[in-house]
Amino acid sequence: MHKKFSVALAAMLTALLFWGPVDAQSAKDKQAAEIAFEIRMDQLRETPMYDMLQGAAESQSGVLPSSVNGDVDKVKRIWGAVQLPEKMADIEAGQANQNLPMEMFIRIEMEDAAAATKMVTELAADSDEVTKDGKTFYTPKNGPSNLMARKVDDTTIEVATSQYLEAGTGKELFSSGLTKAWGAFGDEPIRIAIDLDNARPLVDEGLGMAKEQMDPMMHGMIDMVNKMDNVRITMDLKDGGNLLTLGMTSSDDDTAEELRSGIDGLLGMAKMMGGSQVEQLRQLDGGLADVASALLKSLKADREGDDVQIVIPKPKGFDDALQSMMSFSGAGGGDF
Repeated sequence: MHKKFSVALAAMLTALLFWGPVDAQSAKDKQAAEIAFEIRMDQLRETPMYDMLQGAAESQSGVLPSSVNGDVDKVKRIWGAVQLPEKMADIEAGQANQNLPMEMFIRIEMEDAAAATKMVTELAADSDEVTKDGKTFYTPKNGPSNLMARKVDDTTIEVATSQYLEAGTGKELFSSGLTKAWGAFGDEPIRIAIDLDNARPLVDEGLGMAKEQMDPMMHGMIDMVNKMDNVRITMDLKDGGNLLTLGMTSSDDDTAEELRSGIDGLLGMAKMMGGSQVEQLRQLDGGLADVASALLKSLKADREGDDVQIVIPKPKGFDDALQSMMSFSGAGGGDF
């Protein structure tokens, strides 16, 4: 199997999170980050799914310079934060100008200094070197002009937009909603938190565009997003852990109950439709059908106060079932 992977894509798996609670900020702080993410590669390496994830990462491209690569076995942790633009048009303009239309940073922590030095050397080969206040920065020759990189310490490389480049630990960048969402996490190896409330202009515009393209019967499902103030996603690929946890916080208990009821209704429909598919699948692969059945049974929304959660435990035989699915599609087995 190849030992190189796209750091940018790996940072987004889950498609891309990190530190503990911080001081609250104003709910509508335009400079605050609305997304935080962490991937603990050292923990993922202890799971049977590691090789499959590595192959999936290798097959994709990310937003960072292609030279930002490293030995996947030497990557310890990837974490960062993103401050979203206010309008969809900003995203389109950013793409046209080859300029990231948002503030962001990603830090890649390596297991040792040699691996970090190797990554910086590869990055420097595709970048222009800039010295500022005695520090060396790298800007991609064929990438976003507002993106820079630097070596933070012996084992850490940071890639960021200019405003977020020297954010330190990044704690001061959190919006209050993101702080609340991140504080509700456990110690899962893959974590993503999104403050929808602070990004409401962009969210509302995106939902409006979705409604224009969807059947009116589906509009109720889209409207449920408006009942969420923030969203949390975690993955734990170890046996005995929760494969996926989706948490959503609302403004109050009543709104959370409306959200739970609506989501539970959708999950109930998914169970009914999926049940017949499982029986058809059983004719091809009994083990895969058992895993699919277990996943369907776990689809249920629960509420505690203003928080709604969907928890999907990792079913027995999941790793084998996933490998079987990848083999069916031609993506699994052997080297990626």
